[in-house]
Amino acid sequence: MTTHGKSPPPRPSAQLLTFLVAEQEYGIDLGRVQEIEAFPARPRTAEPGAPVRGAINLRGTLVPIVDLHERFRLDPVPGRPPATVVVVRAGRGSGARLVGLAVDAITGVCAVADDEVRPAPDLGGAAMLIAVGVFGVATVGFRTIVVVDVDRLLAIDGRCCGEPQSSAAPS
Repeated sequence: MTTHGKSPPPRPSAQLLTFLVAEQEYGIDLGRVQEIEAFPARPRTAEPGAPVRGAINLRGTLVPIVDLHERFRLDPVPGRPPATVVVVRAGRGSGARLVGLAVDAITGVCAVADDEVRPAPDLGGAAMLIAVGVFGVATVGFRTIVVVDVDRLLAIDGRCCGEPQSSAAPS
């Protein structure tokens, strides 16, 4: 039903948890977020330059932390280490696992309608954007939010970040 010739406002199709990484705002599906933790003072560390920054012990479960600066190939803000770990469920079904995302700050929760999300612009690196999990760009008011697909973000060489490599020889 329309009122005075106007269509009803679009219904939100997704709730995004929004956060900052190197001054850019990103959003992920709120339904994938398990919890939010302070970034540990000294996470268990991994190789320098690797997207997996370390791990935290979350109630007996070892959760790898993926540094989104490294994953997106962005320089960290000088003098400001990541402040927060967003723990997400990556994968589906029996293959689902918890992974922490190291971010600079949480900016909030945002309802996004389907018509507010556009494909990511092709700036000559569309394949790279898809490879790091960029789904699209949402414009909400004056905000531009890069919408990220958690599963694509965390897929490296066909497996989830932090997932051990199979020791079996390929057949």
